[in-house]
Amino acid sequence: MTINDLGLNKQQSEIIRSALQTAVSFARVVPNKVYVCDVQHSLFVQIPSMADASLDVLSMSVLSNLNTMDMVIEEDRPLYKEIEAGVLKLQTTLPREVSGSAIISYSIRSIRDGITDLLTHTATPLALDDKGRVWLVLSLLSPSVDKKPGRFICRADGMLLEYDYVQHEWNNVRMKDYQLSANERQMLVYSARGHTLEEISVLMHRSVDTIKLYRRRIFNKLGANNITEAYAYALKYKLL
Repeated sequence: MTINDLGLNKQQSEIIRSALQTAVSFARVVPNKVYVCDVQHSLFVQIPSMADASLDVLSMSVLSNLNTMDMVIEEDRPLYKEIEAGVLKLQTTLPREVSGSAIISYSIRSIRDGITDLLTHTATPLALDDKGRVWLVLSLLSPSVDKKPGRFICRADGMLLEYDYVQHEWNNVRMKDYQLSANERQMLVYSARGHTLEEISVLMHRSVDTIKLYRRRIFNKLGANNITEAYAYALKYKLL
């Protein structure tokens, strides 16, 4: 089944076309798995990393019965259920005009072909329905920089929220708790300028392993998946 087979009206087709074109452009420049998900109907499209520029995105195959639980290792399934509940709780935590721009990120252990990986799933809204509810989401799966599963955060309208699994609620995190050290800020600036880890180690007079440690701390603090995201967040929250 393709998107053309879904019986969408012209307006819906154009919205989906725009969302998929955005995802295709994104997939060309990131090494991660990229999906566009219809969260209301449990449909999703996996975006090829090397999609041809002439591709008619509405001809992409649509997969149904989206069940992320099947990808999660058994020990983490109670945790994943709590994450699903946390996503629903956001609808009552955030103002309606803000929830449509909320970016959610969580880490979970996934198993595929007998191999277990700790992954970070980041979900960014691409389109809302006519009632203001999230309809299409850009989903990004990438190797996690966390040491264990469960970190669950949300960014929305300048706020940084973190989920409390004990109280089962979202807390607005004070940005001072996420301040970068001087070394982390310097490493991030050098990275954003295009320097390699080896070059940064020379510039900062530190070992490559130490530079990797700075990078890992930055990603953990900001919930970022790559340097581009980390730099954008650091600028937005005035951490540099």
